[in-house]
Amino acid sequence: MPVTILAAIQIFLAIVFGGLGAFALLIPEAALPALSDLAAASGGPGAAAVATGAGLLFAVLAGLELIAGIALLQVRQLGWTIAMLMAGASLASQIVTWWSTGEVLAISMLLSVVTVLYLNQGQVRAAFGLALGHGTSLEDDRG
Repeated sequence: MPVTILAAIQIFLAIVFGGLGAFALLIPEAALPALSDLAAASGGPGAAAVATGAGLLFAVLAGLELIAGIALLQVRQLGWTIAMLMAGASLASQIVTWWSTGEVLAISMLLSVVTVLYLNQGQVRAAFGLALGHGTSLEDDRG
């Protein structure tokens, strides 16, 4: 059951990132107004270039989340690894954003925390073959 919940969270995030990417590409001025104004004031790339970059970034994130969700449903270790990396990176960026601006989407942070907690549950780690036995020594793995 927790693996199914994790997969659902990853697929939901893939849909959200895909939607954000499409929005950034289709309506760049509305999607990124602050960046558009900053780019225009600094003489840097225009809103279209910034939105294209953001759209591509969201597309990559959506793809990674979708791969993680599908691999989690198949109970493959790759899914666990990608999901953990994505949740960790998301949580780290949200903490930095909150620390620097004091603003963060609570639902986004909650999803990241729930994902990390579920991924580290004993039964989930065991399902992916990540639970260490009591007699396992790291010295044996090093060689």
